[in-house]
Amino acid sequence: MSTNTNETIKKLDEQIAQLQARKKSLENKEKQKSKKERTKLLLKYGELTEKYLECETPEELEKFLIKILENIPVEKIKSFYK
Repeated sequence: MSTNTNETIKKLDEQIAQLQARKKSLENKEKQKSKKERTKLLLKYGELTEKYLECETPEELEKFLIKILENIPVEKIKSFYK
C-alpha cells in the first residue's frame, strides 16, 4: 500500500474512534436524563403517597396496598384514572 492510502486509513480510523466516543457520550447523556426523569417521578409518587395515604414506612405502605389490591381488582383501580 502506498503512503497516501495508509494515511487515509489512519485518518478514517481516527474519525471512527472520535465518532464512537461521541456516540458513547450521547448514550450516557440520554441514560442520565432517563435516570433523572425516573428519580423525579419516584419522588413525586412518594410525595403523593405521603400526602394522601399517610404511610410512614415503605412496609406500612406495602401492607396498605396489598389490602387494597386483595379487595379491588387492579383493572377497576386503573379505570379510575383513565
